[in-house]
Amino acid sequence: MRTKMLGVFLVVFYSTSYADEFHYNNLLIGGKAIGLGGAYVAISDDLSAMHYNPAGLSFTKVKYSASINTLAWDKTDVFGIFGNGDSFSRKSFTVVPGFFGVSGTTGQYSYGGYFAVTDNSKERTATDAVYITPGVLGADQQKVNEFNNVDLDNSAYRIGFTTAYNFGDHSSIGASINVDYKEFTTVQGSGATFTEILNGIPIFSGFNASVRFSDINLIIQPAVGFLKKWDSFSFGFKVARDFVISRDYDITSTLFLNSPVPLPSTILTSVRINASGNEKQEYPYQIHTGFSHEFERISISIDLSYYTKVNTTPFYIDNVKPITRTLDAVNNISIGLQYKFNEDETLRFGLFTDNSNASINPNVDFERVEDIDLIGVSLGVDMKFYDTPVSFGAYYKYGDGNIRIADRRIAEAVMGLPLFPDDGNFDVFEVKKKSLVVYISVDF
Repeated sequence: MRTKMLGVFLVVFYSTSYADEFHYNNLLIGGKAIGLGGAYVAISDDLSAMHYNPAGLSFTKVKYSASINTLAWDKTDVFGIFGNGDSFSRKSFTVVPGFFGVSGTTGQYSYGGYFAVTDNSKERTATDAVYITPGVLGADQQKVNEFNNVDLDNSAYRIGFTTAYNFGDHSSIGASINVDYKEFTTVQGSGATFTEILNGIPIFSGFNASVRFSDINLIIQPAVGFLKKWDSFSFGFKVARDFVISRDYDITSTLFLNSPVPLPSTILTSVRINASGNEKQEYPYQIHTGFSHEFERISISIDLSYYTKVNTTPFYIDNVKPITRTLDAVNNISIGLQYKFNEDETLRFGLFTDNSNASINPNVDFERVEDIDLIGVSLGVDMKFYDTPVSFGAYYKYGDGNIRIADRRIAEAVMGLPLFPDDGNFDVFEVKKKSLVVYISVDF
């Protein structure tokens, strides 16, 4: 039957729906911190301390800071997802505003505010896969043209306010209130056309679909930190947690099916889905511990980050889509090295992990999950340009793992017929992900 081919296009349609919600280190913040791979909790001596450890605001000598001209590239390859076994590649390029911070001091108190972009990606992808398969209406073969286009905008903005108190002996405590606005919107179109020559007459059929997802969250994050600095050794500690204040989730989808053979009356050939929800996702406690040791010209810093497990029963909107999920406990580590040539020039190098907070659970219906652990490397340089401190560099992340795209089974549930063969692997495919970020940071 022609309906067997429906799964060819829906594989693509339902496999590209979400932003990267499966990692906690999507973008690193701050010039020095980026060069060290984010190993900054025990250093925190510039305005990005308000992001890494609010207690560090007591030790910064900078009043203004900005990360500018930040460029981000991202690529994700999903293997074997097309009907002929081809892979599907998603690419994005984004100009990220980065980080802006200001601070002041009154006696033993320091105070400041900052704006940071903690996640940002834009994608404009269009892909075709053309191949030949056996005919289904009597011809020896048919031509299949799968197509897919994705317009995606994902952004997360943070405004934070920090105060710190230096109580002597190079010790400080601090607290921040951060407000995050996260918005993810995508408009996608997908489909497949089939051409079969029967008795010299071409017979055309196919499928076309469009979908729009929108997920907007307003989040508040309280954070507290402690920082102790000796002559050559530093220790830092930070605890934080995200609380969702409001959420608006909407999905609108339209599906049309054109078949050259009659279909049972129970099969829907045109479908319109509208669903919305405001169920809030619960987030973990974040515990960050850092150590730093300075030698004559070389220093090393190490950060250990732990995110607690969140057990959540998936919440479905109109039995269509789960919009909450369980988050696994995650450990990340960052190791940074820096070498000071002189007071104005420093070279930094970092290694860090960005591990997934998800695991694949086949018992959760319609859930798309990425289980990809990433490792990153960073390189940064400090120098003065016309007496202005400037940091510039880049970092690269890479990882592979698995992705489950069981949310494509939504189409089966809505249309009322089985569309996909059982692949014996619970709709799990291999995937590779990589990204490159280039930045410039200026202190005033």
